[in-house]
Amino acid sequence: MKNLLLIIVALAISGMSQAQLKDQVTFEADITNRTSDTLFIKENEKTIIALIVDKEGTFKNTFTIKKEGMYWVSDGIAGMQVYLKKGYNLKLKMDVTKFNETIVFSGSGAAENNYFVKWALNGLGVDEEKLTTMNHADADNEIDIKKEAELKRLYSEKLDPDFVAFLIPFIEESCASMKQAYKEKPANDKAYQQALKQIQNTTPPAFSFDNNNGGKSKLEDFRGKYVYIDIWATWCGYCLKELPHLKKLEEDYKGKNVVFVSISEDNPEDVNKWKKMIKDKEMSGVQLIADKDTRVQLDSFFNISGIPRFIILDPNGKIVDADAPRPSDPDLSLLFESLLKS
Repeated sequence: MKNLLLIIVALAISGMSQAQLKDQVTFEADITNRTSDTLFIKENEKTIIALIVDKEGTFKNTFTIKKEGMYWVSDGIAGMQVYLKKGYNLKLKMDVTKFNETIVFSGSGAAENNYFVKWALNGLGVDEEKLTTMNHADADNEIDIKKEAELKRLYSEKLDPDFVAFLIPFIEESCASMKQAYKEKPANDKAYQQALKQIQNTTPPAFSFDNNNGGKSKLEDFRGKYVYIDIWATWCGYCLKELPHLKKLEEDYKGKNVVFVSISEDNPEDVNKWKKMIKDKEMSGVQLIADKDTRVQLDSFFNISGIPRFIILDPNGKIVDADAPRPSDPDLSLLFESLLKS
């Protein structure tokens, strides 16, 4: 009788443990070139748990979450979103210096998170340059076609139905935001083109920016050279896609009469994130950041409603092109060659 009672108690405890595990998530991260020994997992702004690196260089712990959804994994400076659900045993492997190329998940929940990473990096896969040549109706239709293709792919992957239901609003919102952005500033919009024409060959105001060396810089500091300006931000995926092309361009025109100036529109509280990305991405050229007031004035003068945005000034500080080709556009090199010969 006593043995039977012990068995019943043991089974009850085991049942309780299994029930508790169903409400928990096991998360493991193997991060090469990490910048911190602590990872914070947050729901909104609230830290759920801090993971401390072990002797093997791995972050791992099991913890409770209230509901499935997107959580923020951060080392205190940079971070990324992951989709967590009760019962997941999820492992992240990545190299910080090659984030986009190396991030991969394994374990339960891996299919969902690998899908989300790919979607977050590539978005709807819309050709932005193509959109700028279209009228509003055609641009909307092109975005809808890409959205339907993304939804079809989402349903075909046989992912967790809860994840599919969760991601659909993200895709819908991305689609709506892109439509709105191109309604506000399509390149073929007459009012927009007129606004650019009005500032052609004019000198921008004396904007002052903080530089990443701790000092101040102004656009007039670069008089005597052509200035290629990149308006960007660390959170802008399309901006980051241009970085490899910008770095190649800087190499191609090294020693020539052109200076490359990147102006970040990150928020003041993200200055450390901006500095870290400059270091991690080995960004060269002149690195500046606009404060809140300067950003408003900059956007207003150059009619900026979306980034990245590229601008060219001549050696006298006057505007050559207020909406110049991107570094990935072959026409930019042709334009540079023409300018430098004149």
